[in-house]
Amino acid sequence: QHEADFINLLNNIRNNIATEEDLLRLHQHYRPGYQSKDDDNYITLTTHNAKADSINQNKLQQLASRAHEFKAEIIGDFNEKSVPADILLLLKPGAQIMFIKNDKGDVRRYYNGKIATISRIENDSIYVQFQGENDELQLEQETWKNIRYRYNKEEDKIEEEELGTFKQYPIRLAWAI
Repeated sequence: QHEADFINLLNNIRNNIATEEDLLRLHQHYRPGYQSKDDDNYITLTTHNAKADSINQNKLQQLASRAHEFKAEIIGDFNEKSVPADILLLLKPGAQIMFIKNDKGDVRRYYNGKIATISRIENDSIYVQFQGENDELQLEQETWKNIRYRYNKEEDKIEEEELGTFKQYPIRLAWAI
């Protein structure tokens, strides 16, 4: 997202401070009955996770390819209600996905919110392609840490204690969010 006015409008809605001008601007783009084409990479924004999950599962079932399961690895203490990604990720080639974490490498290949399509799944490896690009990216799992912080009075510093880890691919289905 690079358009500052649109970002501000969305933030106003998210923070429940949208003005009448914000809503009028948003309604200028409303097209009743509009149906996007499958290759447009649009995302349906919904008010509830259950609705987004339903749309995503429906779209995934429409793909003719075989489904692949990718189970997260949880070590130690990591509350299942606070996991950052799906514990069981169900994917098919052709699925529209969104990254849920920024790439931390020297070459930043993706960022939180970037859309891609699963191009293929081979030997438990996931490959994605970004719209308008020819190259594929082989995904790597990411590790999130559950950290507890505590103050050490004697040394006058804050210390970290790693309680557990969660390892999964940093993506989610993204026909709807």
